[in-house]
Amino acid sequence: ALVSEGLGSALLPLLSPSTPKQTAELALRLLSAASKHAAPDLSQRLLKDGVLPALLPLLALALGDAVAVRVAALLHALADSPSSRFRLLHGGAVRALTRAVVEPASSSSLRGAR
Repeated sequence: ALVSEGLGSALLPLLSPSTPKQTAELALRLLSAASKHAAPDLSQRLLKDGVLPALLPLLALALGDAVAVRVAALLHALADSPSSRFRLLHGGAVRALTRAVVEPASSSSLRGAR
């Protein structure tokens, strides 16, 4: 039901760079839970809702390790089918994750996961 109501587009305002850290974390938790427990095609629906362009800037912001790790975990969960992986790849997710891990100012939690 949440997916059919446009969960991704409903949460987009909560994923903006100006959103408080705690609000962004809660939105990421909700998206992660939905991606694990909802319909099989949820990843494709979320990516079509425009969630990816909202997630990638969160990796570059200094919102803390918790947010960066949640974004990385959510991107991993969204890569559950060939078409979703294709959307992630061409949407810049691999480039953004690589940049987030390699840059000196990146999250220490992400660097430790290498």
